Amino acid sequence: MRSRTALLVSILWLSLACERPRESEPAPTPPARPTPSAPSTPAGLVAPSALAGALPQRLGSFEATGAPEPHVELGVTPTTRVSVQYADGERRATVRVVDAQRAPDLVAGFAAAQRIPMAAEPEAPVELVPTGIAGRPALASWVPGTSTSEAQVVVADRFVVALTIAPASVPEEAVDVLETFPFASLEALGR
Repeated sequence: MRSRTALLVSILWLSLACERPRESEPAPTPPARPTPSAPSTPAGLVAPSALAGALPQRLGSFEATGAPEPHVELGVTPTTRVSVQYADGERRATVRVVDAQRAPDLVAGFAAAQRIPMAAEPEAPVELVPTGIAGRPALASWVPGTSTSEAQVVVADRFVVALTIAPASVPEEAVDVLETFPFASLEALGR
């Protein structure tokens, strides 16, 4: 049995080694691989490029330092989002906008957090305070150790806009700067 197997393997190797493509038939070309493309915008959500167009070049004393970074998040709760970096000297700010139309838990969680102010504690030095920005419910947070100020606001019941500033000059700086955001551009996208 062993010699028969060795003979068959030898014949197989020999036939593979001697096989050449015929001159009359060109070797088949491998199929082209599709180039990866950006995922399409899920139904019911605003395209990330449209969200990017709603972001200002200047926000308070901060100037945008680059192009907005759009992203599509697919999965159980698809979202579209965009972020952009700003600078004011050595200080940095980041604006993030998320279309949560198909992720209502984000908006519901935001609404729940509005009702629960959290004072800073030694083991959790972040203070979370319900506030308002441009007549809309908002949340503000402050991290004293890094002088980081953050504010979040919901626009048109679907867009969560967040601004983070580090180092901030005062705890409420993100709230004050976010007051200058052009919310009307997002409200128009939400219609």
